[in-house]
Amino acid sequence: RSTGIAINATNTPGNSSSVYVISNPGSYYLTGNVTGTSGKNGITVSAIDVSIDLNGFLLAGGGGSVGISDGGNNSGNMSIKHGTIQNWTGAGIDISHSYDSVISDLIVVNNGGVGMSVGDACILHDCVARENQSDNVVTGSNATVTHCAALQSLTGNGFNVNQDSTLSNCTANFNVLAGVAAAINTEISHTTACDNSGVAGIAMGDNCRATYCTASRNGSGTSGFGITATAGASIEHCQANQNRAGGIGAGFAAKVDNCVTYKNSGVSGNTALGIS
Repeated sequence: RSTGIAINATNTPGNSSSVYVISNPGSYYLTGNVTGTSGKNGITVSAIDVSIDLNGFLLAGGGGSVGISDGGNNSGNMSIKHGTIQNWTGAGIDISHSYDSVISDLIVVNNGGVGMSVGDACILHDCVARENQSDNVVTGSNATVTHCAALQSLTGNGFNVNQDSTLSNCTANFNVLAGVAAAINTEISHTTACDNSGVAGIAMGDNCRATYCTASRNGSGTSGFGITATAGASIEHCQANQNRAGGIGAGFAAKVDNCVTYKNSGVSGNTALGIS
């Protein structure tokens, strides 16, 4: 049983832009399913040091804007866990202005914007984001993402990870753009990116590292690699098979070591580039 303060009209009264507003630090929880109101966010957090336990319940859009929002302010040290967020016209979660937060044990599906957008130095673990209109997951810099799945984004990436971050033990499949799009100095490990339609299953910036990853059947038409990286990157112990254009594409001063590429361009052997 959850303890703390129940989220309701008495304890967390709303305003013109949100069904509920949490304006004081503390531990809060849902006592049942919540359906949003047209044009309003579900829960807006305007204080630091707030913990929200969805308690296994559903936070459903009902025409509402964003499921859980920081209102564009740094409501840092936030925790959100254990429930389902779906069918909001905007993002499922948008706490992109809030630092040092932890998101866990959530299912975030069928939202009209980003599935989950989190700020700098956040931790995201044990979550599923599926069939959101834009990127399924977006992080700030210095983020840690582990044991998450980002599937079937309708117009975006599976994971869009900002610089100096870590992503591990994740699955990023069937997204319209890349499975994983990673900015500079990001490390990706033990992650699978398959059947994405964009430039690559895993697309990395300068000085990134990918280890023990699998990227197969990515691309559309004759375009799309398994794994790509720009200058100074390292790709080790990875597999990149049956991708539309090539297996692995690496930039200036990049290292590719102990990797396997096979049947890229869909024909036995690498008729496109296995490694470039």
